[in-house]
Amino acid sequence: MNFENPVIRGMYPDPSLVQVDGVWYLVNSTFEYFPGIPIFRSRDLVNWEQIGNIALDPHALGLCDAPASSGIFAVTIRFHEGRFYIITTAFGRKCLRNFIMTAEHPEGPWSAPVFVPVDGIDPSLYWEDGKTYVQFTSFGQISQAVIDETTGQILEGPKALTCGCGGRDAEGPHIFRKGAYYYLLLAEGGTKDGHMVTMMRARNIWGPYEASPFLPVISAVNHAREPLQCIGHADLAETPSGRTYLVCLGTRPLENKSLLGRETVLSEVEWTKDGWLRGKEPFVPLAGETEFPGEQHLPAERVWNSEDPLPLWMLSLRENPKAFLQRRGEKTFLVGNGHGTQEEVPFACALIRQSDFAFRFTAELSPVPESREAGCAGVILYADPVHQISLSLSGDTLQAERVYYDLKEIRRWKTKASRARFTVTGDRDGYHLFLLPLAEDGSTDEAELSRLAAQGLAANTTDGAEVLSSTWKLLSAYNTDSQNTGVTMGIFASGEIQAEVHSFRYKREKDIVKQISFFK
Repeated sequence: MNFENPVIRGMYPDPSLVQVDGVWYLVNSTFEYFPGIPIFRSRDLVNWEQIGNIALDPHALGLCDAPASSGIFAVTIRFHEGRFYIITTAFGRKCLRNFIMTAEHPEGPWSAPVFVPVDGIDPSLYWEDGKTYVQFTSFGQISQAVIDETTGQILEGPKALTCGCGGRDAEGPHIFRKGAYYYLLLAEGGTKDGHMVTMMRARNIWGPYEASPFLPVISAVNHAREPLQCIGHADLAETPSGRTYLVCLGTRPLENKSLLGRETVLSEVEWTKDGWLRGKEPFVPLAGETEFPGEQHLPAERVWNSEDPLPLWMLSLRENPKAFLQRRGEKTFLVGNGHGTQEEVPFACALIRQSDFAFRFTAELSPVPESREAGCAGVILYADPVHQISLSLSGDTLQAERVYYDLKEIRRWKTKASRARFTVTGDRDGYHLFLLPLAEDGSTDEAELSRLAAQGLAANTTDGAEVLSSTWKLLSAYNTDSQNTGVTMGIFASGEIQAEVHSFRYKREKDIVKQISFFK
């Protein structure tokens, strides 16, 4: 099968996977977004189907006030004696705790968290001779402990294993046994441009560990022209025919900025004759191939009809979106909780990751008349509290707002629209936001559209009035506190407004890459 990277697109960083009975299961970090830790399955390493979410309750993890890019850090998934295990870090404003959750079936239900009192992040699990080993990183040092997995109690250690192969910020450790050696797979160089996959090995699980002579295993450090950058934080997969692959995170930057966040990519590697892992290419190619039959199928469209259950891909910030979406008879309402989009607390929203440069997102909302003056309801493009763009209805006002650090731009127009279709389109140049006023039956309200046009807005009957055009750079939080996440979009309600939700749709569009020629 031929494929194109990323294999899981949008903000799906820090992939970890395990194979059970011919099926691979993969998890990702979610940081301040919930439900946390999506879990996917695949039989070919290329086509991944989400089958659940593991961390459903931010209150149980102390993450309702997690700062931007904090929350659930790197996750490891493993399978041992008939059960699935995940181990990860919960990084809140007042806590930093590692925890284990287990399940008989990958779809769940998953157990309550068991907290493991090791002082670090990026934990991983390994079992041998009846012992449960945890590897983790703390300030660039990889350490290991033996624990009681049922209570989290430390039984032996922690003991330092290594500070890596010479790169900064050694992290993301995974231990594998192959032949006479224990192999330690690492990420080094930080999670930005210097990111790389490295490897060490030892004959004893406690070391001493020696660095591979083939370093980095894969990286984009010296390959700045490659489309995929920031390659690192890998986990290992071996196919039935004996081929070896790494899943790792990577970015598709625009002008050195990662708008889509860190995504899951796949790259083939190979074992040398003297037992070291090295990439078939030193970087991760955009295109690849596996031994499995079939074709790659990437989601072209994601739709949520408000009468249906919430889809697994739907997100909210620091809270499960179920907390804000209320079913009343045959209707669904988004209910504000008194907070706004620029606060680092849960606010009412239902979001989807931006997974493509070119896309069209639409949502239809009807603010409840009795609550129209109590806040704003509309759509938002969200990177973090200080990088966001929104379009909303409040009272008799249509409002567009752009936030970039301490700079805020707000525009307002008068409208009597009681129901509206909000549209956001994106491409490699930026975003465009539209509002189409609708009648109660969902048809276009021509009179209200004309009224908006009379206030200076360009209008058409397909998308409505173009309210805002904005460069994507306003949402780029690269090199800020939001380096761990990407852009999400969706519906929101600030203050105490309530709005009926009619539709929610994201569609991938044709991505036009502009070519620059230096020759006439």
